[in-house]
Amino acid sequence: MTQEQVQEKIKGTLAATKPKKVKYVTKSIVISEMMNENPDLYHALAGVMMSYGLHCVGCSASTTDTIEAGAKGHGMSDAEIDELVKEVNQVLDGSHPVMQR
Repeated sequence: MTQEQVQEKIKGTLAATKPKKVKYVTKSIVISEMMNENPDLYHALAGVMMSYGLHCVGCSASTTDTIEAGAKGHGMSDAEIDELVKEVNQVLDGSHPVMQR
């Protein structure tokens, strides 16, 4: 097998194992997972997170923290977390006002 054939095989394997986009999230999703699975929505998702005072998308804890853990770490109530998750899902389904611009 040539070097080019090996590289093509690796690309095919990676494409087949690439996670699917998250269509709906809960507060138990790891922040980096949500961001990585939706690269085309990265800025909109980050904007919503930051509007709640969560700069988690740029924090090393985002690789292990869930939305809930990150939010609770910043003193958010359960009701605020639920509202954040609602807005995140609106970005994912395209209904959030930021997606209408």
